[in-house]
Amino acid sequence: MADVDKFLALYGPAALATERKYGVPALVTLSQHVWEGGWENKNAGHNLFGVKVTPNWKGGRQLQLTWEVHTTPDVKYPKVVSVTKRPDGKWHYRVYAWFRAYPSVQAAYEDHALFLRQNKRYAPAFAVKHDPVAFAREMAKAGYATDPDYFNKLQKTIAIFKKKGFPAGPLAAPAPSSLPASPTGTTAKATPAAAPPAPTK
Repeated sequence: MADVDKFLALYGPAALATERKYGVPALVTLSQHVWEGGWENKNAGHNLFGVKVTPNWKGGRQLQLTWEVHTTPDVKYPKVVSVTKRPDGKWHYRVYAWFRAYPSVQAAYEDHALFLRQNKRYAPAFAVKHDPVAFAREMAKAGYATDPDYFNKLQKTIAIFKKKGFPAGPLAAPAPSSLPASPTGTTAKATPAAAPPAPTK
Protein backbone atom coordinates (compact mmCIF):
# COMPACT_ATOMS: atom_id res chain seq x y z
CA MET A 1 0.00 0.00 0.00
CA ALA A 2 1.12 3.54 -0.67
CA ASP A 3 2.78 5.56 2.05
CA VAL A 4 1.88 9.14 1.14
CA ASP A 5 4.05 10.71 3.83
CA LYS A 6 7.11 8.79 2.63
CA PHE A 7 6.38 9.73 -0.99
CA LEU A 8 6.12 13.43 -0.12
CA ALA A 9 9.32 13.30 1.94
CA LEU A 10 11.22 11.69 -0.93
CA TYR A 11 9.89 13.66 -3.89
CA GLY A 12 8.22 16.78 -2.49
CA PRO A 13 11.46 18.82 -2.44
CA ALA A 14 12.20 17.92 -6.06
CA ALA A 15 8.70 18.94 -7.15
CA LEU A 16 8.95 22.24 -5.29
CA ALA A 17 12.38 22.94 -6.79
CA THR A 18 11.10 22.50 -10.34
CA GLU A 19 8.01 24.59 -9.54
CA ARG A 20 10.24 27.49 -8.50
CA LYS A 21 12.47 27.08 -11.53
CA TYR A 22 9.94 26.34 -14.29
CA GLY A 23 6.47 27.17 -12.93
CA VAL A 24 4.98 23.67 -13.01
CA PRO A 25 2.83 23.29 -9.86
CA ALA A 26 4.45 20.81 -7.47
CA LEU A 27 1.08 19.22 -6.75
CA VAL A 28 0.64 18.46 -10.45
CA THR A 29 4.16 17.09 -10.82
CA LEU A 30 3.75 14.75 -7.86
CA SER A 31 0.33 13.59 -9.03
CA GLN A 32 1.72 12.79 -12.47
CA HIS A 33 4.59 10.92 -10.85
CA VAL A 34 2.03 8.73 -9.05
CA TRP A 35 -0.04 7.93 -12.13
CA GLU A 36 2.81 7.62 -14.61
CA GLY A 37 5.48 6.07 -12.41
CA GLY A 38 3.77 4.69 -9.31
CA TRP A 39 4.22 5.48 -5.64
CA GLU A 40 7.67 3.89 -5.56
CA ASN A 41 10.63 4.56 -7.82
CA LYS A 42 10.84 1.14 -9.48
CA ASN A 43 10.93 2.39 -13.05
CA ALA A 44 13.65 1.37 -15.45
CA GLY A 45 15.49 4.49 -16.55
CA HIS A 46 13.71 6.66 -13.98
CA ASN A 47 10.89 7.42 -16.43
CA LEU A 48 8.56 8.78 -13.75
CA PHE A 49 6.32 10.85 -16.03
CA GLY A 50 5.63 8.67 -19.07
CA VAL A 51 7.47 11.00 -21.44
CA LYS A 52 7.99 9.27 -24.80
CA VAL A 53 10.94 9.67 -27.12
CA THR A 54 10.51 12.55 -29.59
CA PRO A 55 12.51 13.22 -32.78
CA ASN A 56 14.68 15.84 -31.07
CA TRP A 57 15.46 13.70 -28.00
CA LYS A 58 19.19 13.03 -27.62
CA GLY A 59 19.17 11.12 -24.33
CA GLY A 60 18.66 7.48 -23.45
CA ARG A 61 15.59 5.49 -24.43
CA GLN A 62 13.88 2.25 -23.46
CA LEU A 63 11.11 0.09 -24.88
CA GLN A 64 8.38 -0.28 -22.26
CA LEU A 65 4.96 -1.84 -21.97
CA THR A 66 2.15 0.69 -21.60
CA TRP A 67 -1.49 1.24 -22.47
CA GLU A 68 -3.13 3.94 -24.55
CA VAL A 69 -6.61 4.95 -25.71
CA HIS A 70 -7.26 5.99 -29.32
CA THR A 71 -10.27 6.66 -31.54
CA THR A 72 -9.15 4.21 -34.25
CA PRO A 73 -7.81 0.61 -34.13
CA ASP A 74 -4.86 1.16 -36.47
CA VAL A 75 -2.41 3.43 -34.61
CA LYS A 76 1.19 2.31 -35.14
CA TYR A 77 3.59 1.36 -32.32
CA PRO A 78 6.89 -0.54 -32.24
CA LYS A 79 4.99 -3.55 -30.92
CA VAL A 80 1.24 -3.98 -30.41
CA VAL A 81 0.17 -6.57 -27.82
CA SER A 82 -3.60 -6.13 -28.09
CA VAL A 83 -6.31 -3.73 -29.28
CA THR A 84 -9.82 -3.99 -27.83
CA LYS A 85 -12.90 -1.83 -28.24
CA ARG A 86 -14.14 0.08 -25.21
CA PRO A 87 -17.79 0.68 -24.28
CA ASP A 88 -17.39 4.34 -25.29
CA GLY A 89 -16.41 3.36 -28.84
CA LYS A 90 -12.72 4.14 -28.43
CA TRP A 91 -9.92 1.56 -28.57
CA HIS A 92 -7.78 0.33 -25.69
CA TYR A 93 -4.21 -0.55 -26.71
CA ARG A 94 -1.57 -2.58 -24.87
CA VAL A 95 1.67 -1.77 -26.63
CA TYR A 96 5.40 -1.39 -26.33
CA ALA A 97 6.56 2.17 -26.97
CA TRP A 98 9.85 4.06 -26.74
CA PHE A 99 10.15 6.13 -23.58
CA ARG A 100 12.88 8.49 -22.42
CA ALA A 101 15.45 7.13 -19.97
CA TYR A 102 17.26 9.20 -17.34
CA PRO A 103 20.34 8.69 -15.17
CA SER A 104 18.57 9.93 -12.02
CA VAL A 105 15.35 11.15 -10.44
CA GLN A 106 16.76 14.68 -10.66
CA ALA A 107 17.13 14.40 -14.43
CA ALA A 108 13.59 13.04 -14.78
CA TYR A 109 12.06 15.92 -12.82
CA GLU A 110 14.07 18.51 -14.74
CA ASP A 111 13.18 17.08 -18.14
CA HIS A 112 9.48 16.76 -17.26
CA ALA A 113 9.30 20.44 -16.33
CA LEU A 114 11.22 21.48 -19.45
CA PHE A 115 9.02 19.27 -21.62
CA LEU A 116 5.93 21.12 -20.42
CA ARG A 117 7.49 24.58 -20.45
CA GLN A 118 8.94 24.29 -23.96
CA ASN A 119 5.89 22.70 -25.60
CA LYS A 120 3.54 25.42 -26.88
CA ARG A 121 0.44 23.28 -26.55
CA TYR A 122 0.75 23.52 -22.76
CA ALA A 123 0.82 27.33 -22.73
CA PRO A 124 -2.82 27.53 -21.52
CA ALA A 125 -1.82 25.50 -18.47
CA PHE A 126 0.92 27.96 -17.53
CA ALA A 127 -1.63 30.77 -17.78
CA VAL A 128 -3.29 29.23 -14.70
CA LYS A 129 -0.17 27.88 -12.98
CA HIS A 130 -1.21 29.29 -9.61
CA ASP A 131 -4.17 26.86 -9.57
CA PRO A 132 -2.88 23.26 -9.66
CA VAL A 133 -6.28 21.77 -10.51
CA ALA A 134 -6.79 24.20 -13.39
CA PHE A 135 -3.24 23.52 -14.58
CA ALA A 136 -3.91 19.78 -14.55
CA ARG A 137 -7.16 20.28 -16.46
CA GLU A 138 -5.49 22.33 -19.21
CA MET A 139 -2.56 19.94 -19.42
CA ALA A 140 -4.88 16.95 -19.82
CA LYS A 141 -6.95 18.86 -22.36
CA ALA A 142 -3.79 19.51 -24.37
CA GLY A 143 -3.25 15.75 -24.67
CA TYR A 144 -0.52 14.87 -22.19
CA ALA A 145 -2.01 11.37 -21.94
CA THR A 146 -4.45 9.42 -24.09
CA ASP A 147 -6.37 8.25 -21.00
CA PRO A 148 -9.79 10.02 -21.12
CA ASP A 149 -9.91 9.96 -17.33
CA TYR A 150 -6.45 11.45 -16.81
CA PHE A 151 -7.57 14.77 -15.35
CA ASN A 152 -9.93 13.11 -12.86
CA LYS A 153 -7.10 10.86 -11.67
CA LEU A 154 -4.76 13.81 -11.20
CA GLN A 155 -7.43 15.80 -9.40
CA LYS A 156 -8.03 12.98 -6.90
CA THR A 157 -4.31 12.63 -6.16
CA ILE A 158 -3.90 16.40 -5.78
CA ALA A 159 -6.66 16.24 -3.17
CA ILE A 160 -4.78 13.49 -1.29
CA PHE A 161 -1.64 15.62 -1.12
CA LYS A 162 -3.59 18.72 -0.10
CA LYS A 163 -5.21 16.72 2.70
CA LYS A 164 -1.69 16.02 3.96
CA GLY A 165 -1.03 19.77 4.06
CA PHE A 166 1.45 19.78 1.21
CA PRO A 167 3.37 22.00 0.55
CA ALA A 168 3.20 23.63 4.00
CA GLY A 169 5.92 22.99 6.58
CA PRO A 170 9.58 22.06 6.07
CA LEU A 171 9.00 20.99 2.47
CA ALA A 172 8.07 24.55 1.56
CA ALA A 173 11.47 25.89 2.65
CA PRO A 174 13.79 27.45 0.04
CA ALA A 175 15.01 24.97 -2.56
CA PRO A 176 18.44 23.35 -2.12
CA SER A 177 21.16 23.92 -4.72
CA SER A 178 20.30 20.65 -6.44
CA LEU A 179 17.52 18.07 -6.48
CA PRO A 180 17.84 14.89 -4.39
CA ALA A 181 19.83 12.01 -5.75
CA SER A 182 18.04 8.99 -7.11
CA PRO A 183 17.27 6.05 -4.82
CA THR A 184 19.07 2.87 -5.79
CA GLY A 185 17.74 -0.49 -6.90
CA THR A 186 15.37 0.70 -9.62
CA THR A 187 15.24 -2.05 -12.21
CA ALA A 188 11.59 -2.94 -12.70
CA LYS A 189 9.80 -1.96 -15.89
CA ALA A 190 7.09 0.68 -15.69
CA THR A 191 3.57 0.68 -17.03
CA PRO A 192 2.82 4.42 -17.39
CA ALA A 193 -0.65 5.67 -16.47
CA ALA A 194 -1.65 2.40 -14.79
CA ALA A 195 -3.74 2.98 -11.68
CA PRO A 196 -1.62 2.88 -8.48
CA PRO A 197 -2.91 1.20 -5.31
CA ALA A 198 -5.07 3.38 -3.10
CA PRO A 199 -3.12 5.18 -0.37
CA THR A 200 -3.68 4.13 3.21
CA LYS A 201 -2.46 7.31 4.90
